[in-house]
Amino acid sequence: MAIQTCQRCGAQTAKLYECDYCQKKVCENCLKSSKRKKVGKRYICKSCWSDLEKRKAYKSEN
Repeated sequence: MAIQTCQRCGAQTAKLYECDYCQKKVCENCLKSSKRKKVGKRYICKSCWSDLEKRKAYKSEN
């Protein structure tokens, strides 16, 4: 697995998560929350968490 760079803070890590609202690849420190959905997981980064519309969409999903 290659070392990748976080698109939010610039940190280098082996594991990145894709925010489901801005499609940025973020590290674990920039990841605000994750929850299970019917298939897979739903991720939201700290930048999208501060946007109330995106936060409402995240909280209302199953």
